[in-house]
Amino acid sequence: ALLKAGDTLRQHIERDILWGGAFAMLEYSGEKWTAFVNLSGSLSGYKQYNHFLKRQLVVGDTVLNIGYNDTLTFQGNTYTRGSKGLRSNASDQTWALGYTAKAGINHNLSKSHNIYGNLGYFSRVPYFTFLINSANRLVNETLNEELLSAELGYGFRSKCFALQANAYYTLWNNKPTAVSFTIDGESVRALASNMGARHMGLELDFNWKPWKFLSVEGMASYRDWE
Repeated sequence: ALLKAGDTLRQHIERDILWGGAFAMLEYSGEKWTAFVNLSGSLSGYKQYNHFLKRQLVVGDTVLNIGYNDTLTFQGNTYTRGSKGLRSNASDQTWALGYTAKAGINHNLSKSHNIYGNLGYFSRVPYFTFLINSANRLVNETLNEELLSAELGYGFRSKCFALQANAYYTLWNNKPTAVSFTIDGESVRALASNMGARHMGLELDFNWKPWKFLSVEGMASYRDWE
């Protein structure tokens, strides 16, 4: 039969996501110096329902998985897809905590020149698909992504010309990476943990306005990502 709008194909997954966060910032602003520090945190709760998996029936402290044509006998009772109390196949509830800490400082050397620097640390909760797989099983030992970033920059501005240049260095640990391979003829998809990356580079952009009706903008960058 032909599919029509509203039909499901290949997968039918529903997800509940709960999220809460807090943020605090301290800032100083003066004629020559400006600086800031901010902290934030978040709590995420995930639960998944896969409607294409066998449905579940809770009997005491036991969960029975019952498919469309299944007939199960448990403790002298028989259960089928018509039994009362069946629910969609669901994962356990899982919670994950993430947080960030950032600080920056800027110094105006003169009306035309300034230098600045920023530091940041991020502990980011992995994406949903890296915490709960399609079989509704929690992925064990999934770590938060961790990013440590530093930046130094210089700025120049005049009546008709502005330039900004910066150098950055970022370490990215526990970068989520999915891998696929075959075991005994069966395709397996897994999460490779503890993968890392190092990003560093230089960036430059400028704006030149020789006349009121003409503005020339440009940018250049060099990066070394590993």
